[in-house]
Amino acid sequence: MEGSSLAALELTLFLGLVGWLVYTQYRSRNRDDRNDDDKQG
Repeated sequence: MEGSSLAALELTLFLGLVGWLVYTQYRSRNRDDRNDDDKQG
C-alpha cells in the first residue's frame, strides 16, 4: 500500500503534536497553579 508511509507520517506528527500540547499544558499548569479557572479543553 502506498498510503502506509503517509499514515505513519500523519501518526508521527499527531503523536508529536499531542505530546507537545501535553508538555506545554503541564508546564503552564505547574507555573500558574492558582491562576486557572479550572477549565479543561
